[in-house]
Amino acid sequence: MKIILISTVIILMIAMPSEAQLFGMKKSLVPLSVKETFHKKYNDATVRKWIHEKNHFIATFSLNRKKHEAVFNDEGDWIRTEISIKWEELPCVVKKSYRATDFKWLDRNFVKVIDAPEKEKLYLIDGDNSDDGEFGRYCYFMLWFSEDGKMVKKESNCF
Repeated sequence: MKIILISTVIILMIAMPSEAQLFGMKKSLVPLSVKETFHKKYNDATVRKWIHEKNHFIATFSLNRKKHEAVFNDEGDWIRTEISIKWEELPCVVKKSYRATDFKWLDRNFVKVIDAPEKEKLYLIDGDNSDDGEFGRYCYFMLWFSEDGKMVKKESNCF
């Protein structure tokens, strides 16, 4: 009985995400190079939460009343920032292009601006078929649009 209990605890410890992934991590565990790059880029922002996933550090913070998630690699290089925006804040050309797609029926979950070094700014529209619609199962979709309104990428997952 004791062996089964100990084995179960060990399996659960391995399978469960770490506390850092669930609740953020202590700022002292974030490499100095990552913190320095963050403060150079976002001098006036205060990080609400740091998360470490694989070989990336993610800083969650607010700036100009918008939620931001900045991603850095272990060496401190800035990878990208995702900024949550309202549908109304999307450029008209992106909204027009979205409405012309086969996905205009989606229930939109969120909209983000994706900013990355040396890359064009992208707009992400995330949505799903919450009523199980025509697919007969739950699916969610991620659609990326360029600044000029072209859909440059789409992903979907169905369950």
